[in-house]
Amino acid sequence: MGTEYAKKAIVCGWVIALVAIAIVLNVSSIMGWVALIGLGLPPPIVMWRMWKQPATTLSESIRKELR
Repeated sequence: MGTEYAKKAIVCGWVIALVAIAIVLNVSSIMGWVALIGLGLPPPIVMWRMWKQPATTLSESIRKELR
């Protein structure tokens, strides 16, 4: 599984979990949704920005040059 695919899957899972929590807690007010978004979205945003592509190994660089 590629890192980009993994990042997208984790962020989508997190957002789906937030919506499920909101439904279970019966969040109906605007302030409730604002609080849920304000507390729930920063972790996946930080993860998305800080999770970098792994560095290319020496053997990958050699294989790429030989092609």
